[in-house]
Amino acid sequence: MMIRSLILAGAVVLGSAALGVFAWRHGAIGPVPAPGGQRVVMPAGEVPHRPARHIVILGASLTSGQAWPGDLQRALRACAPDVVVQPLARAGKGSGWGRAALARYLQLARPDTVIVQFAGNDASLAHGLSLGASKANLRAMVEMARAAGARVFLATMSPAFGRNAAERPGLARYLGLYRQIAAETGAGLIDTVGGWQSLSAAQRTALMPDGLHPTPEGHDRITLPAYLKALQPPVCPGQ
Repeated sequence: MMIRSLILAGAVVLGSAALGVFAWRHGAIGPVPAPGGQRVVMPAGEVPHRPARHIVILGASLTSGQAWPGDLQRALRACAPDVVVQPLARAGKGSGWGRAALARYLQLARPDTVIVQFAGNDASLAHGLSLGASKANLRAMVEMARAAGARVFLATMSPAFGRNAAERPGLARYLGLYRQIAAETGAGLIDTVGGWQSLSAAQRTALMPDGLHPTPEGHDRITLPAYLKALQPPVCPGQ
């Protein structure tokens, strides 16, 4: 029994070391950019009063099958009854899937606003991407959307806690990419991380029981207000 326990302990240590080497080689650990507060930055060079009526949200499980995009659409329709908020999201997917999905979508439609949010899955040690690959995909989606005439926002969603954070040891750096690329390209930024970090541990547990996926109440408290702040100016100019 003791020998078996020693073997299992050794396997855990080796596995942890292998994950650490993987993370280091892919740039997922190292100096972490400052998170900043929850904030919204409008796209640079935004044309005043250019309306938003066709909004596409690219993402994964934090958007796919969630109620908040529909709540966002209902809130925006208070001033623009024809606005459409279209989630283009699939659970478990990252920015590589998002890049291909956006390319296919733009062959069929011309949204005026595109929002991109894949940091959580790109940061996963189990099935994520290197920082370089994630950065390349984000830049490609910004360029692709702009070439189609859309305004672009990069969005940070809820950070991970507990076991889900352990699987994503470099998540802060992937979230930092969104701020960096938004600043470098002039894309808009919807940065919700500060809102989640400002909660107490008890509040986070209540609003994000699994440490990754917010409850509907969590989205109502943090996600929805940030998206409304970003989208109300182009959807409801003057209000």
